[in-house]
Amino acid sequence: MHLLALAVGLVGAPAADPDAGLAAAYFPGLELRAAELAPAPGQTRDNILFIVVDAMRPDHMSIYGYGRPTTPFMAEYFKDGLTFLHHYVNAPWTRPSTATMLTGLHPSEHRTQTDRSKLPAEIRTVAQELAALGYQTAAVVGNGNGSSVASLDRGFQHYVDTASHWDGLPPAATVYQEAAKWVDEKRDPNKPFFMFLFLIDPHDPYRAPPEYEKEWLPKGFEGEPRRRAHWEYKNNYPKAERDSMLAVYDASIRYTDDQTRIFFDGLEKRGLLKNTSVVVTADHGDGFGEHGYYLHGYHHYDEIIRVPLLIKSRALPGRGHVFHVTQGIDLLPTFVRWAGGTPKPTLPGAGIGALVRAPIDTGRVVLSEYKDYGVHRSALANLRWRVILQMPADAELFDERIPRRELLPSVSFDREVLHVYDRRNDPRDTKNLAGNKSLVKEPRTMVEHLRAWMKASAASDGSVSPKDVPKRTIENLRSLGYVQ
Repeated sequence: MHLLALAVGLVGAPAADPDAGLAAAYFPGLELRAAELAPAPGQTRDNILFIVVDAMRPDHMSIYGYGRPTTPFMAEYFKDGLTFLHHYVNAPWTRPSTATMLTGLHPSEHRTQTDRSKLPAEIRTVAQELAALGYQTAAVVGNGNGSSVASLDRGFQHYVDTASHWDGLPPAATVYQEAAKWVDEKRDPNKPFFMFLFLIDPHDPYRAPPEYEKEWLPKGFEGEPRRRAHWEYKNNYPKAERDSMLAVYDASIRYTDDQTRIFFDGLEKRGLLKNTSVVVTADHGDGFGEHGYYLHGYHHYDEIIRVPLLIKSRALPGRGHVFHVTQGIDLLPTFVRWAGGTPKPTLPGAGIGALVRAPIDTGRVVLSEYKDYGVHRSALANLRWRVILQMPADAELFDERIPRRELLPSVSFDREVLHVYDRRNDPRDTKNLAGNKSLVKEPRTMVEHLRAWMKASAASDGSVSPKDVPKRTIENLRSLGYVQ
């Protein structure tokens, strides 16, 4: 069964009006205003600047109504752009999520799901597609999991990442400096460019320059703030300790926002910003105990798979909040259309321009997949329901990679584990309805589709041997908690 068939089987009737209830529940500080779209212009073939900020949650960004001023520049810049309220990634951690954004395929289709996997040679990337359309392509990538070590440099004519350039993980200022250097020294003024920038600052271990960290640490807090948490911590951290972790996380987002302002000011001075389409998103979020876990990796709740999407583009003119469901698989077809091309009809995603000009489809399904460490856990969600299914874990693979099973108590080895949530009445996913015998047909159908897809894709992991991974990359991934 192809994912397109799965999606068609679950699509509901388009809604006449925006379904703002779920957005209001998740972004309580945001004054909602439906987007106003201007008529689409003729083909612009503008530059495309695609920025991914690692682990940045939308509900911790002031542009989404968060109480701390974490993103004042983004709020100012995108006030004449579109802010998407229901944008999701298709995997809960960096490598498969980034591969999806760069290929337009779901993780089990591009088969780059594990920390030992590489993008198969036959799969094309957005950089290849845009280069074929006459674009100059460049990337500066601060996270090794979204980089050349996974063959995600394919199609980029200029590529800088942690495997080739830095000893350690670069702060946003360094990534932006490398990008500005390329603009000044290697950009062809006779061609439009596609630039992919990957910033890693909000990723754990949480840290920001000291002057940023001091801004939001709890009053009277002494000592070192908590910079990293356990995946599934049985007892929540003391309030002051957890608050210190959130303060530093928020500070890293503010630092990223300030560095983004500096880079954009440089583009403006060079006369490039006015004809550049800008897209900002994240590869995933992070948990802070909302469902009994911290960090990210193998859960599919909103704090992990719901991410920001900000667009300012002459190809998609408008301003305000977009209530349509969009997801990582939609980015490649969007970029290809902006570049004047035609996306392959077999791709599972849709161009965002066409989506937002159509009535909202409350039944549009998001598939999020996780398959690594012997754990196979995936989810389907629309604006009404979320279903999460874990197959029995592979004990041999799990024990090979995880030192103690008690570190991940949510993992089951002898049975399926199912969660079903009514998002309209329970937007924070607190009440599991899986055992409710009176459950209506739609979520039961979603479970059937998800189980069928997981069984059909069970052999698609794309693994490679650890000997294929450079030593420096292993060290960087270990510092981020991806490698034990």
